[in-house]
Amino acid sequence: MADNAWKSGFGDPRFPPLSAEELERLEVHISILSTPRRIPCQNEADLVRALRPDIDGLIIRDGGRQGLLLPSVWDQIHEPAEFVRQLKRKAGMPPDHWSEAFEAYRFGTESFGVQEADA
Repeated sequence: MADNAWKSGFGDPRFPPLSAEELERLEVHISILSTPRRIPCQNEADLVRALRPDIDGLIIRDGGRQGLLLPSVWDQIHEPAEFVRQLKRKAGMPPDHWSEAFEAYRFGTESFGVQEADA
């Protein structure tokens, strides 16, 4: 769990690493993931159609790369196709990437409040 927290603050290629100033304003959100369930899909269009905005978190895997977006990310990304593109970017895949080995999994979360971080 600590490894994932570090990666979200310092290892996400979509954003610059957290600065010392940002740490003072950091809010901590804790989400417990349900068991991921595979989404059967033959192509990206199938995956996009299968997604349930505001409900599904998504994990994608392919060729040693993996990415995860929590269901709360739907607050910022409202379109399923863009949700998938952003997750591919997070996983280090090109936005149009698809292969026979591509896997997608949906999950839900249970969240436990927001706390001000004491850095």
